[in-house]
Amino acid sequence: METKATNISTSLASDYTAICSINGSIRHMEPESFRSAWNLVRNIEPPFQLANMIWYPFYSPKMSVCLLRVLNSKLFTKDFLKSLNITDSDACVLCYTSQESIAHLFFACPFSAYLVFVQIEIRIEWINTGNIK
Repeated sequence: METKATNISTSLASDYTAICSINGSIRHMEPESFRSAWNLVRNIEPPFQLANMIWYPFYSPKMSVCLLRVLNSKLFTKDFLKSLNITDSDACVLCYTSQESIAHLFFACPFSAYLVFVQIEIRIEWINTGNIK
């Protein structure tokens, strides 16, 4: 059974070894065992199934958080805000034709479809001019 450390204090000895007190028990640790002390203290959870896709190194953190909210149905769309009684209207702010939801924003909104089409056109033009790396 794994116990979580609640009271931790450390100090550095003269020979660069650490003296660590975890939950009242004093341990002397060599510098290479600092990692084991950190692993003892931190909360280790297995990554969720799509973690490598969402936290891709070349994505900005803002985009990763947005994608995570979409996958968990927690994106602050108008229908979600209306269900929390934060707003009165649930009309889409981009097209004003239907209820703003995750499905509408990504698949049914004509304005967002236009933006995706324009981005694809720009990328094709960029590839055709040879500016792609």
